Amino acid sequence: LHLHGRLATIFAALGLVLAAVYFLATGPVYSAQCLLYVQPALPRVLDQGAGARWPYDASTYDSYIQQQIQNATRTDVMTIALHKLGASWQRSNESEQAAIDRLRKSIDVTRVGTGYQFTISARAGDAAAAAQIANAVANSYIENASHDQKAGDAQRLTILRDERDRVQSGLNADRTEQESLNKQLGVASVGATPDHFDEDTTQIRTELVKARTDHDAAAARFASMDAGHGPSSAAIDAAADDIVAGDAGLISMKTALNARRAV
Repeated sequence: LHLHGRLATIFAALGLVLAAVYFLATGPVYSAQCLLYVQPALPRVLDQGAGARWPYDASTYDSYIQQQIQNATRTDVMTIALHKLGASWQRSNESEQAAIDRLRKSIDVTRVGTGYQFTISARAGDAAAAAQIANAVANSYIENASHDQKAGDAQRLTILRDERDRVQSGLNADRTEQESLNKQLGVASVGATPDHFDEDTTQIRTELVKARTDHDAAAARFASMDAGHGPSSAAIDAAADDIVAGDAGLISMKTALNARRAV
């Protein structure tokens, strides 16, 4: 610095000028984050001949999370997010691909620790714009993931229908063979196994009919006691006295109270 003091001063001043121009041109930068939770789950339907396609180990889960992080920045996800942002992001005379690339550069997708969470961070010169970008990308990713899941559901339903048809065909063949053997042996056909749910339903209906019958009998008895002419009906009082006199618990309590009074 002593030998080239003037040159060092010029470079320092030039650096300060360039830094000032950069900050004035870029302005303040705001950041918004969306936190998403992804839960890896075992597929509900597996092909019997393929074996376990989803082993329960940490490496598979980590690979699944990394795949979801990459899916958040796919071109189709970015395209849907761009359509959600509309004219607020795409500039005039800018192609859609250029706008998508600029949108992809303005976000960061990072995993939170070692859990099943990752964040979508968006940067913009305005706080509301940053939040809008982060929400648009997050919503686009969720819609895309839901669409993929529904496509998998259709495949699983197809597998279930095929399995149902296979079991039904086997059952029909067994019944045909059983009927043929019964005819050859000259024995009666074995009936179907009784359904326990039907038995429970029948029992509940029987109890319901009994409860309704008891209710009707009690209502008729209550009406015969002339209960509509006030609560001081003599017949009701007599019936209540009979019930109290025959109550074993009340008699036992009275006996205990008399014994304590005597003591």
